[in-house]
Amino acid sequence: MIAPPLTAERLLEALSEQSDFRDAVLGDLAEEFARRAEADGVPAARSWYYRESIRTVPHLLGHWARGLGKGDIKHIANVVFASYIFGAALVFALTGVVGAVMMALGVQFAVAEEHTVIPPVGLAIVSMSSVTGGFVVAWLDKRTPLISAIVLGLVVVIAALLMNALLPRTPMAAWYQITASTITMLGTSLGAVLYVRRRIASTK
Repeated sequence: MIAPPLTAERLLEALSEQSDFRDAVLGDLAEEFARRAEADGVPAARSWYYRESIRTVPHLLGHWARGLGKGDIKHIANVVFASYIFGAALVFALTGVVGAVMMALGVQFAVAEEHTVIPPVGLAIVSMSSVTGGFVVAWLDKRTPLISAIVLGLVVVIAALLMNALLPRTPMAAWYQITASTITMLGTSLGAVLYVRRRIASTK
């Protein structure tokens, strides 16, 4: 039987813990993919599989959420907290290094009157720390790495918005908050995807 796209299949697995429901859904998708590959060709079957994968996501997430217990919540909280601390330390380190380099080159690093990092540099740091944080949380959570990465992104965004609200002397423009929040959510998810792909490559 022709196997479905491995990365897409592994990402679906990363959205729900192993269960009869998840295995049945992935099994049905694999069987239909093989049938379509023989009838319509592999490219057409791959396109179908990607579309069906997107439609399957809410069902897998819903099944996972319904079976969520206190132990699962505690596990996710622990890996997200550890990854958040790592990400915060990384942001601090990157800000220090980039700031020192830019100051040595005579390039403006922060807006003096607001004491905030200039937007392009700030967004670059957000991007790097988000992807790295997503990779780390996926590495820590082998059961549902993509879910933990999404939760991490939400936690980071909420924490940043709260800090901005509680520190009125260093306000951020609305466009910057929206852009940074979007980058954070996409970055943590991308980090988890990269980890899943790395795990696939290491097993080949």
